[in-house]
Amino acid sequence: ACSSSVVAIHTACKAILSGECAMALAGGVNVITSPLLHQNLAAASFLNPNGSSKAFDAAAAGYCRGEGAGMLVLKKISRALADGDEILGVIASSAVGQGSNNGSITVPDPISQSALYRRVLNGARIQPQDVGYVEAHGTGKPSLPSLSCRETQSIIFASLEAYGKINLQC
Repeated sequence: ACSSSVVAIHTACKAILSGECAMALAGGVNVITSPLLHQNLAAASFLNPNGSSKAFDAAAAGYCRGEGAGMLVLKKISRALADGDEILGVIASSAVGQGSNNGSITVPDPISQSALYRRVLNGARIQPQDVGYVEAHGTGKPSLPSLSCRETQSIIFASLEAYGKINLQC
């Protein structure tokens, strides 16, 4: 559920690259239609009682839910340039991962995460120091996001920190 938009974008990119289509719309929507999920998540201590999300923060106490929608128009860059499109970003590589057979859906598997980050870097043919932005999933729990943050930092941000581009504290 948390990664459905990313999976849609990844699948669309692969379809464009394989020639299945020349252009795709991909994204996702989250609509909260019932209080039941909220009640279950609150009972399981996933939600922050004060209504804020502080992923990767020592003061994290859960996350808050919200509704939203986002869509992207995806094309090969050569076609977008030929069509005179305004280009807001380029997806150099994408990948999705399942996280192996973890005992918990809230704790990412560091080995799977490392392999996923390396696969994306290799697919884009870039070095970690070339990364300018990483979007990460954080549960907003003090003990849970630090594992994913440390893995991301060890692969990507460690070299960025060496280049003086970023200082990420996990």
